[in-house]
Amino acid sequence: MHRRRLRLSILKLRIKACKSEDCLKNRYFDSKVKNNFGELLEDTLFGYVNYWRKTLDGLTEWMILTAQLTRNIFKVTPISFSRDKLALGTCLHCLCTSDIRKQTRTRSFFILILSMHSENLTSQIKTFALIPKQHLSKSLLICVATQKIIAKFGMLPHKNTILGGTNKT
Repeated sequence: MHRRRLRLSILKLRIKACKSEDCLKNRYFDSKVKNNFGELLEDTLFGYVNYWRKTLDGLTEWMILTAQLTRNIFKVTPISFSRDKLALGTCLHCLCTSDIRKQTRTRSFFILILSMHSENLTSQIKTFALIPKQHLSKSLLICVATQKIIAKFGMLPHKNTILGGTNKT
């Protein structure tokens, strides 16, 4: 598949999934992601598609692939969280180098939603404050729930369990 079409198909798939909430615990969606993007994801895990990171569109699609689709393909395994720090760093880079208020709703959503993967409450709150009010959606409200969980437990218990840690009660 042509590189640009492939990148756009990642973005379209993720947008469609989030609108229909298919991205939440849906085996069919997970299977579709693995069949369509599994090999490409493996390439990103080894750094073979870092050239995508040269443009804001490419960065956005790269972050979706590495942080979001990784969860669908490697569900409930430590690998599903393996690219979080790199994707979060890329998210912060985007926030430092471009005005999020001037981005499309879709792009700003996918850049900002990655902050939800951070267990740093201060980082989450600062990033969430950047979301323009008109861009708030049901999916972004998950960020608020995530912040409450981190405030209460100091971590994300589901992630900690998958990574083999013990949770506070």
